[in-house]
Amino acid sequence: MKRTVGIVILMGFIGLGWGGGPVWAEDAAMVTDLSGGPARYSGGEKNDRALGLMDFLAEGDRITLDPGAVLVIHYFTSGKRERLTGPGSLVVTPDQSLVEGLKVETSQSTLPVPAAMVGSDTQHVGATALKSMTPPSSGRMASSVPNLRGDDLFGEEPASGPLADRREAFKNQCLGEGRILPLNLFKTAVLDPSPPRWVPVPKAARYRLVLKDDKGKKMASRETKNPSCPLTGWTFQDERWYSWTVDALTAKGRVVASGGGTFLRLGPDRRKALAEAELKIRFKTTPGSAEERIQLALVHQEFGLYDQAADTLRPLAVQNPGTGGLTRRMNLLDPSRMVTAALPTL
Repeated sequence: MKRTVGIVILMGFIGLGWGGGPVWAEDAAMVTDLSGGPARYSGGEKNDRALGLMDFLAEGDRITLDPGAVLVIHYFTSGKRERLTGPGSLVVTPDQSLVEGLKVETSQSTLPVPAAMVGSDTQHVGATALKSMTPPSSGRMASSVPNLRGDDLFGEEPASGPLADRREAFKNQCLGEGRILPLNLFKTAVLDPSPPRWVPVPKAARYRLVLKDDKGKKMASRETKNPSCPLTGWTFQDERWYSWTVDALTAKGRVVASGGGTFLRLGPDRRKALAEAELKIRFKTTPGSAEERIQLALVHQEFGLYDQAADTLRPLAVQNPGTGGLTRRMNLLDPSRMVTAALPTL
């Protein structure tokens, strides 16, 4: 089974070499935009499957574009961005497309390359990182943000036991009797915390929110009748973790369910680095385009800003339901989808 590594931007998927055992095709590129018409895989196990946003393209994949279809892909090893217009077809190689009939425009990829990647096998290491989305051992976020919340449910390598058992355990943890599922501020970094939200509890007359600092000291508590609570009036320090818990109370004050989450407020150095990375992307992409949103979301994810990454991708997910790569990404980023979405296949 393929082993996951740290979260970094620049992608591909780990495979086995040509000698001594089975061969896995390496992922060589990612789809960052598709408009004007459909594109489909041709031949092999993926034959006639629709291509989707954030799909990984493996070496040897053959793609056919209908007339008017415009596909944008980024190659990991060469750092090449290709804008291909149909009709025609392409075959994916490690560093570029071999095209037939397609109009091709080539430019430098704007996907950021973290410092941790310099000197590494970009295709081999970088791709695995993006798919696994666990915290990096070095770079912008280092180990200050825990595993991406969806990795516990959708990770490629279960810590123990069948993945189906882990899925059931996770559902019981978040949606079992007496549990409240948080919808945000759950194992994430933030610039400034938004009001925590959670799935409503039918028996609840009101909710009690308690906020604690990184030492577990209670900062304050607040009650509300809504499944959300503003955090106004509370001060949050840079580079500090905070936790919040919420209890669902009956009219008589009996606790019928509980839940909560944790969040890290980023400090000025990482805010500055984030702003610079966002500016580079916005300068070279069309505002509001799928390509801009996908690249911004990958940067947000690299900084541990999982709520922000989910919000950035959500419009694309609504416009493109069922898209493989994009759907899996949202399953990992959006807590509500972690228990409602089917297990993704990569």
